[in-house]
Amino acid sequence: CSLLVVAGPKHDYLPQEVDAIRKYVADGGRAMFMLDPGVDLPNLSKLLADWNVTAQHDLVVDANPVAQLFGTSPTMPLIVKYGSSPIVEPLARTATLFPFTRSFAVGKEYKAGVTDESLCETSAESFGVADYNSKMQTVSYHPGKDIKGPLTVAVSGNLTGGGGEKKADGRFIALGTSLLAANVYLGFQGNRDLFLNMINWLSAEEDLISIRPKPPDAQRLNLTAQQMDRIFYLSLIGLPLLIVAAGTIVWWQRR
Repeated sequence: CSLLVVAGPKHDYLPQEVDAIRKYVADGGRAMFMLDPGVDLPNLSKLLADWNVTAQHDLVVDANPVAQLFGTSPTMPLIVKYGSSPIVEPLARTATLFPFTRSFAVGKEYKAGVTDESLCETSAESFGVADYNSKMQTVSYHPGKDIKGPLTVAVSGNLTGGGGEKKADGRFIALGTSLLAANVYLGFQGNRDLFLNMINWLSAEEDLISIRPKPPDAQRLNLTAQQMDRIFYLSLIGLPLLIVAAGTIVWWQRR
C-alpha cells in the first residue's frame, strides 16, 4: 500500500502487527497514526518511542479565551501555532481545531536516521490531564502532576537510511485525535487543508500542499408543516388579497 492510516484504535495492536508496521515504514513506507486519548496502546506507543516520539497518557485542555469566540469547549484546543514544516506553512494565518486530543513529546536527543518535527502546538494556557481515562467525569489542573502547555498535538517524522539506495525514505505523522478528519469538524477553518496537506506530504506530493478554495456552502432551509401551511396560504390567498385591496384603495381615491 502507498499509505497506512491507523485511525483511532480502540485496542492495541499485536507485537507482530507493530513489527510489520515498523518494517514497512523503515522500508520507505508512509503511515499516519491517529491515537485518541483514554486508550492504552503500549505497543503502538513503543513504536513511536523508537522514533523519538512519546505519546502522552493525557487529555489536552485549553483555557485560551480566544477559542471561546469560536464556541468551542476547553477540550477542543484551537491551534494557531505551527512549526516550519511545509505541511503547515500555508496555515500560518489559519486556525485549526483538535477535538478531544492527547499530546506528544518529541525527544531532544538525536536518534540516527530519525528526524521529527512538531507540527501543531496548543496555547500557553493549555495543560494535559495526566493519566486520563474515559471514565473521568471532570478534569482540572493539578500542579506537579499535569503537563503544562504549550503542548504538541501533531508530529511528523522522517526515517532515513532504512529504505536502501533505491527506496524512498520512510515518513510518518502522529495525531492526538482521530476527530480532526471527522465530518463534523472537517469543515472548521483549516482542518480540511491540514488533513489533506498531511496526506499529500506522506504521499510525497508536496506540490499539492496548499490552502484550497472553500466549496460553496449550500444551506438547506428546513420548515415545519405549520410554517409550510402559512407560506402556502400567504402566497395563494394573502398576497392576491393584498393586491386587490391596494387596487381598490387607489380606485376609491381617484374616482
